[in-house]
Parts: sequence; structure tokens; C-alpha cells
Amino acid sequence: MSGPWGLRGTPSHQPMRRAGTPLLRVLLSVCLCFAVLTTLVGPVVAAPLQAQSNNDAANIDLNAKPQLNPSIQAIRDSGVLRIGIAYPDNLPLYGHDKNGEPIGYDIDLARGMAQALQVEPIFSQPKVTYSRLIQLASADQVDVAIGKLSVTIPRLGYAKPIPYLNLHQSLLINRKVLDRISPDPDSIGPSLRTAPLRIGVISGSSHAVWGSTTFPKARFTTYPDWQACVDALINREVDALFRDGFETSRIVKSKPRLALDYVPIILKDKIDNIAMYVGPRMEGLLPVAGLYIDITTGVISEDDLFRRFKQEMRDSPVALGNGNKSHKDASH
Repeated sequence: MSGPWGLRGTPSHQPMRRAGTPLLRVLLSVCLCFAVLTTLVGPVVAAPLQAQSNNDAANIDLNAKPQLNPSIQAIRDSGVLRIGIAYPDNLPLYGHDKNGEPIGYDIDLARGMAQALQVEPIFSQPKVTYSRLIQLASADQVDVAIGKLSVTIPRLGYAKPIPYLNLHQSLLINRKVLDRISPDPDSIGPSLRTAPLRIGVISGSSHAVWGSTTFPKARFTTYPDWQACVDALINREVDALFRDGFETSRIVKSKPRLALDYVPIILKDKIDNIAMYVGPRMEGLLPVAGLYIDITTGVISEDDLFRRFKQEMRDSPVALGNGNKSHKDASH
């Protein structure tokens, strides 16, 4: 059959067959080149990777001896952890039993750290202020300083703190002085902070540092220890004492007569962070001590401390009537 479609279709197949021959050749050439490149270049690319892997293996000594942190190594080499305790004793946190053995919450923490480091704890109690004890840590005289030591900015210049207890700043104040300042309980806070109080603090304590900031209008007198502060309050040398909430609350619980004339006021907006301290050479102890506290007690609060030592709060070593006047004479 012939016709327009046959006449037009017949010659059109021949050019396609002629054109298809070079196109097929090009495709075959491309495939051949790819195969050749894969064969030749493949090993060239893989060789540097294999060489790098071999170099890494050559540079790693699998039998190399591990090295401890220098601080930990020094303690391990000595076989002991030197622990400086604050003076004087302040049980139930730190102190000594009747045989002279260190006991208390802080002491247990220090002993646990020594056990974790696989060394023996060695305790000493130099008769120095709290701040000076922290400086002894910075002078490498002790590895750890402990004993309800507060965190302050000046102390951070000497040693690093490891917090384990949060308290609050507090006043133990004469009730009649308090009534004169403000009879309204709702306004007692602002009134106290602007009152010209006479306040007693322990020399070298954190409260001696904070005093002028917390009570800018007050006049402060320092005393060598807590007993001397209490004597000064009873003898009306001062209107109030400034310390932490545990101690001010404890003293009226353990000495009910004092509760008649003196009242503890806890400043809930003023945190007193308690920590152990390590000096610069012992900074490798920081993660060890921090982890030990995290996995044992955690950082406990003031309320936790009250609950833990509810019975002990009724027993304070502070005596009454040691000053020139008896408590009865000091009542006013």
C-alpha cells in the first residue's frame, strides 16, 4: 500500500537509524570512562583514608599509664586528706566526743570524702577565726576547711567553696527594743534595717562582713565567740546578735528563759550559704566533693537541719549568767 503516510514514513526511519549509531557510541564511551575511573581513582581515594587510620593507630599507645588530676594525685601520694575544723566546737555540726574524737554532720561529710578518695582523714582544729581557717586552705596548710563556714566575697579570693547547706541570716533581739522599733509586725523588716541598733557579732565571721550591708544604720561590736556574744546581749551591752537562723533559734529553744526577753527573727530574703573550702592547689577536689554531696545528702535547707537535729536544738553549750550581771538582773 502506498499513500501519503507510506511515502512520508518510509524515509523518516533511515535518518533515525543513522543518527542512533553515534549516540550509542557516545553512551558506550561514557560508561567505559566511568568504569575506568572507578577502577583507577577508587584505590587512590581510599589510600589516604586508610593511611590516616593507620597513622591514628600508630599515635595511640593503648598501654599508656593514666594520670590522675594533680590535686587527687597529691592526696593519694600522701595517703591522707588534711581537714581543718572550725574553732570552737559547734555540735551537732562539728566537734568532739568525750574521747576527743571528731564527730558531727560536717565531720561525717569530710570522712566520706576521704573514703571516696581511698585515703585516711586527718583532722586538726587550729584556734583561729573562721576566715583565717579558709586562708590556711589557700596556704596549703589543710586540704579542706570545714565547720559551718559561710560563703562571702572576700573568702572567695582565697579558696573555692563547695556548698552543702543553706541557712538564713538572723537576729536574736531584745523584745523591748523590738517593740520600740515597730509595734507593727508587718513593717518590722524595713524598720529593723534602718534602726540604730547595737549588734554583736563573732569576730572573723561572715556576719561581721555582712553586718553593715544588712543593717546600715547599726553599730557593730565583735566578740571572740558565741558565748561572749550571748553574755553581751544578756548584760545589755548590745540590743541584738547577728548570726544564722539555726543558731538564733536554737539558743531560745535550748534556754527557754531567754525566750521571755529575746526573740529570733529570721531574714528569709538573706541566704547564708554554708560550704567547705579548698585552696587553689586542691581545686581538683571540687568535682569530687560536689558529686559526693550530690549523691549522699544533697545541699540541705535550714528546715531540713531543724528536723534532722530537733533533739540537739534543745541542748546548747552556751551558758547563762557568765557576765557581770545575771539573766534575772538583765531582764527589762
